[in-house]
Amino acid sequence: MFDQLFFRSDALTRQFSAPLVAKARLLLAIAQYLRLADQPNERISLPQIEKAARRWFGHTWPSGKSRHAKNSRQYFITEAVEWLTSLNRFQATPKSVRVYDHMLVAFRSFMTEDRNLSPKTVEYRCRTVRPFLDRLLNGKRSLETITVSEVDALLVEKVSKEHYARISIRGYASSLRSFFRFAEMRGWCPTGIAASIMARRVFHHETLPSGPSWDIVQEIVDATAGDHPTARLVLGLHLTPLRMVGLCSTPAVPLL
Repeated sequence: MFDQLFFRSDALTRQFSAPLVAKARLLLAIAQYLRLADQPNERISLPQIEKAARRWFGHTWPSGKSRHAKNSRQYFITEAVEWLTSLNRFQATPKSVRVYDHMLVAFRSFMTEDRNLSPKTVEYRCRTVRPFLDRLLNGKRSLETITVSEVDALLVEKVSKEHYARISIRGYASSLRSFFRFAEMRGWCPTGIAASIMARRVFHHETLPSGPSWDIVQEIVDATAGDHPTARLVLGLHLTPLRMVGLCSTPAVPLL
């Protein structure tokens, strides 16, 4: 294209080395492989873009082994979606509506307008409740059939399988209680579920790192026994972190 517009070699060199040339070439390839000129008013779907990207990839990267080759097809798709969206020609796939979507909309409105909660709190509660409802209802069940044991089982799973901390589980339980209280007010679920949702108790300072047992402390003391300054220095280095978290009451060892 540039060689038809510019005849001097220095002018061609400047054009080919311009920073947006690579993107312009890619957009030209997108237009060609999607055959946009043949369908000027039609919207392009994601499957059409992916199909064009595969054809372009096979023609541009015959071997497909380099790191750039592996990323180029996704780059083609990303740029095509962004470009067609700006042209209002991208046909987005409509999101499927779940059973609980209208419930979360009403719950969000209740927290914002009736309870006057902060946007951060509202967003956190909706974000934490959604995956639980997705698991509980499985896209088909009604909230009226949910039992307390099912809710408890999911909270236990967060601890046993996903290794969530108890303070995180307390946040999840609080969000679920708030949602089920609202659901009970609306008659969406049996009464008593919200009051039955419990989380493990969070103790003060429980997030502090756990220290070694007293037997291990004694082993450290025995391994560094002696009056030599080096041994006493090593002992002090071992015990200082334990005293910092309150796990060892051994007097400080003077450093010589």
